[in-house]
Amino acid sequence: VLPISVVGRKPSLHPNGVNIPLAQDVFLEHCQKLLEKFRYPWEMMPLMYVILKDAGADIEEASRRIEEAKRIVNQTISLHWMDRQ
Repeated sequence: VLPISVVGRKPSLHPNGVNIPLAQDVFLEHCQKLLEKFRYPWEMMPLMYVILKDAGADIEEASRRIEEAKRIVNQTISLHWMDRQ
């Protein structure tokens, strides 16, 4: 088992206060769940990995960040096309 070092949030704590890193296979399963949730192709796996790692391995936070980015990009595109008309 290879631990994944995450940025941002602290790794989950065992009840006795010992840090337990997220196993690489579990981390990659979370990445796969993000791919499935957003219906992204397998080629997006490295991006899901980076987003999840930056979100502290929190799949809900990673999902929120992806949804926020999609919303902002869509708004920007809409404004751009409205300005061209």
